[in-house]
Amino acid sequence: MIFGNPYLFSIRFDVVKDWTVPGDTWKTGVLDICVGGDLAYIGLDALELKTSLGTFVGMGEVIENEVFGDPDLSAKDFYFRSRKYWFDDGEAVRGAVDLTCTSMQDKGGMLIFMKCEKFDRLVWTNDKGVSVFERHLPLGTVINVLNEIPDMDVIFES
Repeated sequence: MIFGNPYLFSIRFDVVKDWTVPGDTWKTGVLDICVGGDLAYIGLDALELKTSLGTFVGMGEVIENEVFGDPDLSAKDFYFRSRKYWFDDGEAVRGAVDLTCTSMQDKGGMLIFMKCEKFDRLVWTNDKGVSVFERHLPLGTVINVLNEIPDMDVIFES
């Protein structure tokens, strides 16, 4: 199943039946996040999908209520300042919302959203900040995709 447009922003997942115990509440599979046509995260291992996808459920409302951030803050500064705030004792970055699912963080990744007045901004890494990537997307793109994701019970009902 895919939510969004991979050429803008999307979250795609599939349950791998061979990795999932029949009748179990947990669903194991793969998860990909695309930003601007690039794979920002590939979860090609036995990850628990309810937990990973659960990160995104309800986040559209969080983003909608977020204040505007500084679009002129460099991608690296945005990443490192946000990380320091969430994991250390740094100062909050206006407009920053952590969209990192556990499986992404376990692999050294992080996906951060910033609500800007004229566009959506996504900054991400897959190597603990050695390489930091950034995309500006049409305003409302990220909120719209996140709002597409229903409750986990709806997705995984069988």
